[in-house]
Amino acid sequence: MSKSNSQGIKDIGEAQTGDYILGGQIISFEFINDVGFWTITNRRTVILNINLFRSEDMQLVMEIPVTATESKEYAMGLAHSVAINNLVNETMKKTASQIIQKVAEKISFEQTQAKK
Repeated sequence: MSKSNSQGIKDIGEAQTGDYILGGQIISFEFINDVGFWTITNRRTVILNINLFRSEDMQLVMEIPVTATESKEYAMGLAHSVAINNLVNETMKKTASQIIQKVAEKISFEQTQAKK
């Protein structure tokens, strides 16, 4: 759910029972293997653009990019499944942790401001 899809945001807002709607876009979700003479360097990148909307008025309250990049060197013969596993189970988990942290901070700030 991106900020450019206003009808989709309204539709979700009407069905939503929580205080906020989290959406966004995948900018990059990839791995690249750089082959050296004896080794392979596995580089992983996840870039997301995250949007947080307040349900009651569909106001965009946060728009942030979240990025995680990692690289690891392996002996020659890196299996494709290892590269995929690293992308999903290491790099994406770090990205998800960043999203949770940033959204929690923003919601906490919003609630603090609402009480003032």
